[in-house]
Amino acid sequence: MNVKNSRKIILLSIIVLVGTFVLFAGISMVSMVMIPSTNIQSSSVDNKTADKIIQPNEDHVHAAIMVFVNEKAIDFSGARYQSQDLLSHFEDGNGVILHNHSRRAWLGVFLQSLNVTLAKNCLTLDNGSSYCSNFDNQISFMVNGRQNPYFQHYVPKDGDRILISYGKPEQLTSQLNILNSTALART
Repeated sequence: MNVKNSRKIILLSIIVLVGTFVLFAGISMVSMVMIPSTNIQSSSVDNKTADKIIQPNEDHVHAAIMVFVNEKAIDFSGARYQSQDLLSHFEDGNGVILHNHSRRAWLGVFLQSLNVTLAKNCLTLDNGSSYCSNFDNQISFMVNGRQNPYFQHYVPKDGDRILISYGKPEQLTSQLNILNSTALART
């Protein structure tokens, strides 16, 4: 075997190795997108695990949260929205007061437990309807009357007033007034 053939074999081996790596990486990325990972914040947390994460009366916060689409408030008071997650949930038929039991419970995981997703530019409701920012309407995420850049990564704090809105920016003031008029019962 001469040096020229040896170089060809080495080059071919490198190309096959790189191709295999790229293929494996691509399949892994598709798997991560198509198959959601298990998250300690999801409703799959069992009571034994929750007891280790949640200490009684520690990190139990209440926040008011409302979602508006084109000036209409989404009603989360129905049974299918109640107590869906151990760490963050609505309870007792109240679809506005969020009970959060952990500093690690992001808003996005809570919304996922309701089959709702929130991203910087889009809101998707449990009925499959998607609302994405465009020239006329936009997604707004506000905490205590201020725009907040964290969206699904925000961890609610005690007394927060959280507004998620899709619509015209001039509608935000009236929506904030409705949200702020909601009593925050601490139970």
